[in-house]
This record gives sequence, C-alpha cells and structure tokens, in this order.
Amino acid sequence: PEYDAVAPFSEGRAAVERGGKLGYDDRRGRLVVPLRYDEAEPFVGGVAVVGVNDRYGLIAPQGRVLLPPVFDAIGRFAEGLAPARHRGPGGADTLVFVNARGEGVIGPRYADAGRFSEGLAWVRLPKPRDVDGDARPDTLPGADSVGFVAPTGQLIIPPRFTWADDFAQGVARGRTGDRLGLIDAAGNYILLPEYRYIGRPHEGRLRVARAENGVERFGYVDLLCQPGGAQYDAFTEALASDEGVFSGGTAVNQQRATVGGRWLLLQGLIDSTGRVLVPPRYESLRPFSQGRAPYAARTPQGRKWGYLNRALQPVVPPQFDVAYAHRGGLARVRSGARYGYVDTTGRVVVPPTYDQADDFAGALG
Repeated sequence: PEYDAVAPFSEGRAAVERGGKLGYDDRRGRLVVPLRYDEAEPFVGGVAVVGVNDRYGLIAPQGRVLLPPVFDAIGRFAEGLAPARHRGPGGADTLVFVNARGEGVIGPRYADAGRFSEGLAWVRLPKPRDVDGDARPDTLPGADSVGFVAPTGQLIIPPRFTWADDFAQGVARGRTGDRLGLIDAAGNYILLPEYRYIGRPHEGRLRVARAENGVERFGYVDLLCQPGGAQYDAFTEALASDEGVFSGGTAVNQQRATVGGRWLLLQGLIDSTGRVLVPPRYESLRPFSQGRAPYAARTPQGRKWGYLNRALQPVVPPQFDVAYAHRGGLARVRSGARYGYVDTTGRVVVPPTYDQADDFAGALG
C-alpha cells in the first residue's frame, strides 16, 4: 500500500496518511493536496478543516488555503458556516462562526455552539462571572443557557434550555432540568421533557426511555409525537445505541429469556407500528438492509454470523466472526482479525485479508 491510512471519499477527496502527515487524493488516486497536515477532516460544502501543531484552518479541494491554521478548534461545516474557537488567557474561550472564506460572520458572544442544521444552530451563553472575572460558583453548568441562532446571527430561540441538540426532520432534542423532550423550530416543546433518553430521528421514529413503576422502559414516538412501536425492558447499554434505530422499516427488539437455565438477551425485529416481525429468538440480530439481516447463532465453532432473507430463511449460514449490513450490494465481514466483503448471496467477493475495512459508499469503500 502507498499510504499508512486512507479515509472514505467525501466530495471527491479522500484524506490519506503517510509518515504521520496527511493530504488528500482524488478519485483517480492522484495526490492533489500534499502530505503536510497533522489532521485532515472530510470535505463538506467545498471546504475541509485541517490542523497543524494543534491549530486549525480551512482549505479548498485543490489545497488552496482559505483560512490559515489559527484557531484552537473548528467544528463541522454545515449550511456554509462552522463554529471556530480561540482559547484565550486563563482558559477564556472566544467562539465565532466562520464562512467558507474564513470570515467571522457571527460574533464572539457565546461559550459553545453546534453546527447549523435546518437553518438553526444551538448556542450556549457564557456563565455569569463575578467582579474578579471568575465564574460564579453558585451558577450550575449550563443552567438555562442554551438557545438557537440563525445564520444571520439573530437569536431565534432564546436561551432557556439546559442542553439542546441539532435540528433534524423539523425537531431537536432539548433538556429542562435532567429530562429530555422534543422542541420545534419555534422553541416550543412538542414532546414534554419527561424522558431520560431520546434518540435521533430514523425513518420517522425516535427511540425514547423513561422509568415506569421503577423499571426503565424503551419505546418509540413518531415525529408527530404520537406514541408508537413496542416497549420492552432495557437490560443492556446496547439498547441505547444504534441497534434500536429503524432501518429499512425495521428495528431490533430485545427481551430477556431463560435458555438452558441461563438468562439470555434475545433479539428480534419489529416494524414501525410495533408489530413483531421476528420474535426475539436470536442472540444478535440487525435490521434489514438490501434484503438481508445479519444474525448470530451458536455453532460447533462457537458464535458465528450469517444473513437472513425477508422470509427469515438463513440464505448465508453462520460462518463469520462478525457480519455487517449490506451497502452498495456488498457487506463487510470479519473472519479472525481480517476483513473482507460478501455479496447478498454470501459469495466472498473480497477475501478477508485486510486489517481494516469500511462499508461501501458509492463505487468505492
């Protein structure tokens, strides 16, 4: 291999590393940005964040410097803007939003900020300080200090949340006290803050968790905030991960069961209405992707992964140590410590010979 590491393509550029320095290749494999950076992020909107000696700036796809590395941190570009931070004496931060030309367009009045999404970005006001410039000890971190601004800098939603997240599909997660709810673009709660956990939207559904009779329960709400989907006991942290999100109209459901005198967590699948498609009977199961669902079962060789079809037939018998979802007609699999790729029939297209591998995206992985 010519490089020590290669990242996935984004906007026709892939970050590449050799000898501890990074640059960018194009899709023809040509090095279009020399290996001169310590850090190199994916291109977004024709701009990439790069770092040298713990300072960050911006470059264009051909390597032209748009903003020299002068900031202590630059967040993700979205909708033409990114939050950028200077760390001043005594730890006091200055945060501005910069555009693709490296110009500061929203001034330094916030302590923290997120990326723009659907025309809004969350911002956190700095904590009040006493006459000596120290943060007041009686001020709780983040207490009622998060709101949202527009790309013009106008404060659209006044700071009244203890925490908030980016908007997605018209809603954002917001916290009042220690409980989460959902807010709309006007800052009003459309799902009251009574949940311990709310996931990101996936296919019109959000996973939620709250205590019921002393037991934490997981379920789903739709984007109109009508309760939907099945509820089930949460016994592992896995249920707070991406395992429970909807993909291809299905999501993983999990129940505890006794098998052979042992307590096991068995997994199945539900649809977006909560109807059980696959009863919880597999040790591990993933949602369908391109007509295939990875599943794990016990074999004489131990726990192995294969693939089910929509009729719940094992079209690829359990034989891999790990099996991932199909993307672009191919799925990443691991045998031992090596990765390769199989197609939807289970045919090995790329033998497991690689130390690392990514899912396929477009024509290239």
